[in-house]
Amino acid sequence: PTDDERQLAHDLFLRLITLDDSGQEVSRQRVSLASLALSDPKRNQLMQDTIDTFIEARLLTQGVVREEPTLEISHEILIHQWKRLQTWLEDNREFLLFQRALKQDVKAWNTNNRSSSYLYSGLKLTRALDWLAQGNPISEEEQVFLTTAQQRRQKIRLASFAFAVIIMAAVMIAIAIFSSQ
Repeated sequence: PTDDERQLAHDLFLRLITLDDSGQEVSRQRVSLASLALSDPKRNQLMQDTIDTFIEARLLTQGVVREEPTLEISHEILIHQWKRLQTWLEDNREFLLFQRALKQDVKAWNTNNRSSSYLYSGLKLTRALDWLAQGNPISEEEQVFLTTAQQRRQKIRLASFAFAVIIMAAVMIAIAIFSSQ
């Protein structure tokens, strides 16, 4: 396999496992194939080829839930016995905890009609964007969530700047009026 295929396999298996709240217990999780889609068509095709390879090797299982194609690790024991997956897990434990929270927050945002009050802001948004900048794998839906939060932050900053300029102009006008009297 190429380096790109290895990286996609790494990203894929990290999406197919989940940690409990404490970050200690690991288990497989079923995900929709749509949630594994990548925005770059070439990489998306390579991801599909990677998935197909692991399905043929019977390490992954495809299914359907509510007419939605799904994917999961075929056997729980693979998580505990495959040394490479254990290394990936240990190296990415903090990210997996972050990703779990992000997934829950995106679900809440969607459940609440994508209300801006559910978007990340401040330090939470900065941290999420840092994870993204490091090349960590997130779904398109999570990408939309973070992009929307980032756009909201930029609008708030622009509005704050405009308000400050207006206040400064008003103070300057007031000073000019009082000093001319």
